[in-house]
Amino acid sequence: MVVRDAPTSDDRLKRAADRLELFQVEAQYAHLFDTGQGGAWASLFTSDAVFLVDPIGDRPGVEMRGHEALMQRCIEVNTREVGLHFPLSPRIGIDGLAADGLIDFRFHGVELATGNIRESEGFYEVRYRRSEERWLIAVRHEHPVRRETRRRP
Repeated sequence: MVVRDAPTSDDRLKRAADRLELFQVEAQYAHLFDTGQGGAWASLFTSDAVFLVDPIGDRPGVEMRGHEALMQRCIEVNTREVGLHFPLSPRIGIDGLAADGLIDFRFHGVELATGNIRESEGFYEVRYRRSEERWLIAVRHEHPVRRETRRRP
């Protein structure tokens, strides 16, 4: 049996600071995407980041890699719809310079061309990596569980 030393106050403080920073990454993620700030949104990811979106209904899956693809996706989506993400509190496990997260979300949007209302719900599985300066998203996998578009009233 391996006996580990109990975490020190400094260890607990560092873990709390890391958790708070990861919560801020998630808060920035939703706001920057929803306001179409593609470059700032992409900067939340590592340079080699991967973003996967599972297919749902007639909507095909998506795979994006790297800052340029992420930035373009944010800008493109915001040219056709406006909306807000409503993420729930992340569940995060930290292991040194890596962390894993699970975040449930809701999204409400309006298609600009039609005025139709779009709603979706699902969850993200996220892998974070600590750079020298800050925590970044390395892999984000979106699992939509419901997507609906309704004609405007």
